[in-house]
Amino acid sequence: MGLVGTEPARLALPPGTGSGAGATLAVSVEPPGGSPTGQPTGQVVYSGKLIPE
Repeated sequence: MGLVGTEPARLALPPGTGSGAGATLAVSVEPPGGSPTGQPTGQVVYSGKLIPE
């Protein structure tokens, strides 16, 4: 999805990313610039169900 800054933001998830009803979003701590692998590598600090608008 990308890096999350300190300001509130709305992010559109691309189709086919599992963003349907009941999907879960997790936020992990990554090194500056993001994960070197493109996959989560750090500790998960938040997770919750996505709510469709």
